[in-house]
Amino acid sequence: MFETYRWRNESILATYHRPTIVAERTDVALVLVNAGPAPRAGNSDLSRQIADQLARSGYPVFRMDFPGIGDSTGDSFKRIEDFRIAAQESPLDDVLAEVVEQICARHGVNRVVLGGLCAGAVVSVRAARRMGRRCAGLLLLEPDFLHARVASQVTWRNPRAFTERVLRGLARRRGSASVARAAQRTYEWFDRGRMPDGIARDVVDAWIDLTEVQVPTFLAVADGANCDTLCARIALAADVEVRRMTMSEFESEDVPNSALVTCFALGNTNHLFTAGEAPEALPLAIETWMRRFA
Repeated sequence: MFETYRWRNESILATYHRPTIVAERTDVALVLVNAGPAPRAGNSDLSRQIADQLARSGYPVFRMDFPGIGDSTGDSFKRIEDFRIAAQESPLDDVLAEVVEQICARHGVNRVVLGGLCAGAVVSVRAARRMGRRCAGLLLLEPDFLHARVASQVTWRNPRAFTERVLRGLARRRGSASVARAAQRTYEWFDRGRMPDGIARDVVDAWIDLTEVQVPTFLAVADGANCDTLCARIALAADVEVRRMTMSEFESEDVPNSALVTCFALGNTNHLFTAGEAPEALPLAIETWMRRFA
């Protein structure tokens, strides 16, 4: 069902996935936001698949477009870099926090799990920090924890940031990927325990603060890729305990309640989770996590 919410003078459009099991409706909802300057279904329709899976399990799910994206009104983003900067610096977290309050009032929801892919995860973290107890959990899918302004520039003034950026770039190229990843592991071993350079420190600090007040996180990453190693280094430096889970562990529902940050690492996939088993496995894993934690 399509729904309209308001933020300032803009109309914020959302798709409401009504729970199909009426008797099992919960007062906890899932709100998924734009992964980038693309409509709320995401680049690969992943958000829609997650929403359908959760609605079949009795959870109300909302997919919303930020201002200027998809069906919402407002000025559009001309470049993906502009949206990355907006996710880290602009009042998109205000938009999300305000729409969540309207969702809760309209549908009788008490708490929400916030989430999204890439930059959508960043906005979710920022909004969760300002929402307090309204946030029941975080769904961080390949979170874009690199600083948008630093990542778009090559700087020689910070050797660590420059080295890490070059290694990440080489790892994305097919011809140099294996050598670059080996070099990156060696570099990270020598640099272990230190917070990576070039990260969006305010966003990362917000996530760390949320873990300290016991807000559970479902973290999904492409196994061994850039986001996986970056999140692992951040967690190590911040002393955040992360429990890595496989699909077989999720299928057996062996998800310990003590795992505040549950990391689902998917092999043979990509940043958008369009390859391998990710399109089918990710919604099922999220459903299992929601039933245990939300």
